Amino acid sequence: MTPRLKHLASIAFAFSLTACSSSGDFAVMSPIVQNGEFSAEVRTEPLSLTVGVPTTIFYRFRENGKVVNIEDRYLMVHAFLASEDLLDVYHTIEIVREEDNSHPITHTFLRAGRYRIFVELEDPSAEFRHGKHALLIASHDVVVEGQSIPVEPPVNPAINGARSTHLEANNLKTGTASLIVRAEEGGKPIAFFAGMPSIYVMVGPDLDLIGHGHTHGPADVESVDEITYQEVLPKAGNYALWTELYPSAEESFTPLQAFFHFMVE
Repeated sequence: MTPRLKHLASIAFAFSLTACSSSGDFAVMSPIVQNGEFSAEVRTEPLSLTVGVPTTIFYRFRENGKVVNIEDRYLMVHAFLASEDLLDVYHTIEIVREEDNSHPITHTFLRAGRYRIFVELEDPSAEFRHGKHALLIASHDVVVEGQSIPVEPPVNPAINGARSTHLEANNLKTGTASLIVRAEEGGKPIAFFAGMPSIYVMVGPDLDLIGHGHTHGPADVESVDEITYQEVLPKAGNYALWTELYPSAEESFTPLQAFFHFMVE
């Protein structure tokens, strides 16, 4: 695994789950993409989910019905969630394994109502491993009780210290669309590593997963000044894009995170 992939951990997009029927029970997640015999399941502690209360979410995988240790298989997982209003989103690839081969994530929910949790299981040695090429993408809907904590909608450009990130996504219609992200610091464009300039999650109306994975620049250059996200936008409404960008010229490899909403007509 490259240093850039190892760095892709803990990305702040808040997300939530519902309880399972009894302590220790796992709920079966619904497959979205399934290439092989893997399935996923999830549970929470505590069982009742409430805004503002830290909750641990456990997910694990089965192959042909048997719980598997994905570390022994050298597989990789992305976990991400979103609230129905798309104001809370969370993404991580950091994996901690419990004795029962489950993987915990601890999160404090910010919004009341329906959330959706996603997991994507991939083979990092594969040339194409995200989206339709993943071993498994599965989801599970949950409900969080209580009163929502106020969250400001994302702004465009997104400001991160001295850096600003701009999403070009105007007059979008349903169908295939290209969204462009650029960033600058001190009025100068920021160049990004062309081999893998970003990772992203895009969620649409009704919590539909629109896209997830890494973007890639041209093979014959070392850096790019803009990043393109090309996806099919199936319906009108509000969409969310969370992305982490990787500048090409920084020895410390400090990523740049941005979160946007955009409308599709």
